[in-house]
Amino acid sequence: GWGKIRSSISQSGRKFIPFFKTKEEEEVDLAMLDFYDAKLNLLSALSRINEAIDIGDPVALLACLELPAAKLTNVRPKNYELYGIVLKINKKEKAERLGDENAELWHEEIQDGIDKANTIAEDAEKLALGIIAINETVETGDSSDLMVKLKSKAVGLRSVTPECATSYQEQLKIAKAKKHDPAWDGWTEHKLYPVGYVYYMNYFTKESRWSTPEGFRPEIGFLNREEIQDIISKVTSDYDRELFLKANEPAAVKIQANWKGYI
Repeated sequence: GWGKIRSSISQSGRKFIPFFKTKEEEEVDLAMLDFYDAKLNLLSALSRINEAIDIGDPVALLACLELPAAKLTNVRPKNYELYGIVLKINKKEKAERLGDENAELWHEEIQDGIDKANTIAEDAEKLALGIIAINETVETGDSSDLMVKLKSKAVGLRSVTPECATSYQEQLKIAKAKKHDPAWDGWTEHKLYPVGYVYYMNYFTKESRWSTPEGFRPEIGFLNREEIQDIISKVTSDYDRELFLKANEPAAVKIQANWKGYI
């Protein structure tokens, strides 16, 4: 198990002195070289990722995130636009926090950004599919089916009251009809709270994206969550007001009679 003969120069007389390394020592040396090579490759990959973030090119960023040397996990190509948005915000916040405009994101920070973006994307997809389901049910389902869709946690609608189911369906159908247009290309818009990102899903192609589709027209097509919530809030408010008036009708009649002097 002797290794290769190497030579060193002695400090006196520049005499070449041969020496030997064991196989185990050579393996340790190679392991150390591999370790430092991996570290250098990682630093290079992280530098390229930060450059892509600064440039604002999500396609180039995805290519850098997928580099084996970057050692990042759960990189999902369909979320490439969101990665650019989230990592750019994180990088800006770090620069402001440190007071250094050249501050770069490290491996753990980039991985955290990827994981955060993936979670946001999952929630966005659930929201979009939930809102689409509501729009479909307004046209084809009955009020009981609609209630199931309206109460879904994925869409996060407030003040949904079972007694208003029929009124919800009637008002939503009227509102949806006003947005009908044969020119609609299927794009739906979904705002995520409180993060503030906007997600788009195409009803026909199932394509999704995080940037506004070319020619997008929010005034036509499906109802979005904000429009649905406005209708629900109004219908529920009207219902609550009616209940209040009915509950207080005897007292109101008595007050009115006293005022007129009948009692």
